[in-house]
Amino acid sequence: MKAGRSGAAWLAEERQRQVKFDDELTRARQVFEAKAEDPARAALYAPLRPAVLFTVQERDWKLAGMLRRAGLNSLAGLDILDVGCGSGGELRRMTVLGAEPARLAGIDLTESRVEEARRALPQSRFEVGSAHRLPFADASFDIVSQFVVFSSIVDAGLRGEIAGEMARVLRPGGRIIWYEVHRARSTPDFVPIALDEVRRLFPGFAVTARPITLRWKLNQRLIWRSRSAGLVLERFPFLCDHYLALLERKSRTGT
Repeated sequence: MKAGRSGAAWLAEERQRQVKFDDELTRARQVFEAKAEDPARAALYAPLRPAVLFTVQERDWKLAGMLRRAGLNSLAGLDILDVGCGSGGELRRMTVLGAEPARLAGIDLTESRVEEARRALPQSRFEVGSAHRLPFADASFDIVSQFVVFSSIVDAGLRGEIAGEMARVLRPGGRIIWYEVHRARSTPDFVPIALDEVRRLFPGFAVTARPITLRWKLNQRLIWRSRSAGLVLERFPFLCDHYLALLERKSRTGT
């Protein structure tokens, strides 16, 4: 509590903040549920579509390179949490990189998607809830990941709360995997997240990032014709609308 502020004033402010967060979470949940129930969107993002397959494979390739340079040759033996896990797709892909299902966990706002994740990875732990109040102990995970979650949270205060929770449950020496949109128009349900904001959200972390993922329209038009052309064009940052980042806690000396 700040000096000069009464307990009643602080409590009123805190209640107002929680109401605001609850409204934002309700909005986000409704958006996620509407997307999940939209057959046109499901067809557009079908996993065997060339544009989708190219995006996922290139991201996994580049993520593997980042992890190798950080000293990892496998995800075996690591406890991993995916924030906004959906139906568990990202965690399933991590098992290909050596992650053990029994050491995986995820949290998502939408109960139906969590049920899908539980069916796909029955050995893993999945929770229905908001990442701004993670139901995990301090320093529980070696890796915490988020894939295009923060851009769906339009309230900056709530983004800050979630970032704080991600840092709280991360072990010393742990890493955050971050994949997000940074080139797009804001809407009432979407906001691009610049790298400068990531650095503000995680002030004690070193951030290694690279542009990735061809702009969607270009991706859709090109990849089914030529995957090789996509590989070439993705080298140009201005043609990419996402970035992939690995966040690592700085040492106490700041190195």
